[in-house]
Amino acid sequence: MRKFARWFTSANKELFRASRVTTRDISDFQDHLRREKGQAVATVNRALVTVRRFFAWLTDQGHAPENPPRQVKELRRVQLAPKGLDRAVVRRLLREVELREDIRTGAVFSLFLFTGCRVGDLTNLELPDLALGERSVMVVFHFGKGNNNGRCLCLFPPAVRCKPT
Repeated sequence: MRKFARWFTSANKELFRASRVTTRDISDFQDHLRREKGQAVATVNRALVTVRRFFAWLTDQGHAPENPPRQVKELRRVQLAPKGLDRAVVRRLLREVELREDIRTGAVFSLFLFTGCRVGDLTNLELPDLALGERSVMVVFHFGKGNNNGRCLCLFPPAVRCKPT
């Protein structure tokens, strides 16, 4: 609440009084935290919930006629895509695997890089889950994350180069 009170005082050039807070003030405070302060969505939402609860208490106690933050919605959280490896790092990694001439390690890294599978997917793989073709390899991941029943992927060169001949 101190953060909101300080912002209110500097933005409106008046002392903080709960009776003077409007829905616009709450929206502007939310915008200030996100855009000007660069705070994360979760941090902004936490601040909004704090202000909301404070005003709910004031309203219940009869110290405020209304609850302005009640009408302000929380920011939506955007699910970020997983971050991939840098191209140079992938190159160095594959080069090191090739220099060591370790077929198993090459196959493991190829599966990670070319399928995007998780460690759990890889550890649950069994030999019947791999269908080796002349120029491709079919991989069946039976158990996915969450309620996913799994997925089937077809690998082409350069991933197939790791299969034993």
